[in-house]
Amino acid sequence: MKKILLGSSVILALLLTAGCTAKTPTTEPTKNEQKVTTTSKKKTAVAVSLEKVTTAFEKKYPEAKLTSLQLDTDFGRYFYKIEGVDQQKEYQVEVNAETGEFTKEKVETLDTDEQNGVKMQEEALDLTNIISREQATTLAEKEAKVGQATDWKLEKELGITYWEVKVKEGQQKIEVKIDAHSGKILTTERDD
Repeated sequence: MKKILLGSSVILALLLTAGCTAKTPTTEPTKNEQKVTTTSKKKTAVAVSLEKVTTAFEKKYPEAKLTSLQLDTDFGRYFYKIEGVDQQKEYQVEVNAETGEFTKEKVETLDTDEQNGVKMQEEALDLTNIISREQATTLAEKEAKVGQATDWKLEKELGITYWEVKVKEGQQKIEVKIDAHSGKILTTERDD
């Protein structure tokens, strides 16, 4: 009787275990897996190129020179932040990176000491022969050794136009500044 009871318990345990084990993955992903993959690709996809966005900005504000370009994410949605100046005014716009639509625009008059080309001369980006965002990404991820690039900024400081690339891996954030003309790593800052 003990043998029958023990045998029944073993068979019952095997049946329960078989019902709880994961299925062998198939080569076709399930609908849930496809959704996750699509969402992941969507998060990192930027449909509108940096060149298109800068051309649209320059067309809208033909007298302005670009002073800052940023590709950032907000709740999984990428957008560009663009700043520029002309002789008298400063422009700030946000552009949807999927559609190219200008979503926010702000125009302000420059302070008197920044007018007549002063701020334009100090902060205008030199966009001739710069490395691409993709090249900056590769350099930053290689320098960081872990993680994935999530945010990009193109700015000028002390006469140097540079890429600032944020690389993230979990909670770790690494900020890499790269000379936009030479591709040389200027600084690497880790925020653990």
